[in-house]
Amino acid sequence: MLAHYCLKTQPAQWDFAHFIVLIKSININHVIFFNLENIQINKYVHCSNPKEIALNRFHKIVLPLCNLANVTYEIKNYDIKEKKLIWALQDNACYFYKVNKYLWKFNSVKEKSNYVTFTIRNSIRNKFRDSSQSWKEFAKILADKKINVKIILDNELNSITVEERFKLYSKATMNYTVGNGPAALLYYSDMPYKLWIKGINPGNYNENLAKLWSSFKRDENFPFAEANQNLIWEEDTLESLLKNI
Repeated sequence: MLAHYCLKTQPAQWDFAHFIVLIKSININHVIFFNLENIQINKYVHCSNPKEIALNRFHKIVLPLCNLANVTYEIKNYDIKEKKLIWALQDNACYFYKVNKYLWKFNSVKEKSNYVTFTIRNSIRNKFRDSSQSWKEFAKILADKKINVKIILDNELNSITVEERFKLYSKATMNYTVGNGPAALLYYSDMPYKLWIKGINPGNYNENLAKLWSSFKRDENFPFAEANQNLIWEEDTLESLLKNI
């Protein structure tokens, strides 16, 4: 079995992880990408090189996610408008799990090392989703407590590979991050995490982000979450970070 993925209409970024997980859950292990020449760039329209960034993320995020999930792929130039595409966001993954009591997950490295990770987001697109300045102070406090912190950057330049990021997450005793983006590697795995849901609280409300999380109740976790995986429904203030060490 195979699935088609239209790069003209669907994102070439971390959101692709939702697609990978769902097709793997129904035993599809091959993807045909098409419309690469018209790759979606609307999320980067305020940049001087939107298509370059979109292509970079396709090659540095999407294709490595296929490799990580043992999904083979082809890149075709045709347009298949008549084909029904298999595509879903994370709320559909939750629905799939509730119905089937199963969701495919990435296999983590079992060996653990004595460190925690901070994923620091600094996007050119959605600044309201960036990590706050509190993380720097939080890192200093943890260092004073003799806790080793590895800081992993998340931006459009993709400074480390998907494989390197996954290995760092896998070996950590805890992974701290703000919502979405590369966090998809965490919540579709058995790796520990604490993930702050930003932009839905009074004073920092974002309508688009609130809509993304609208199918969840506050303080609710993903239904497929492990015991050491938690969504933190707060802004990433220093007070909140310290409360959730």
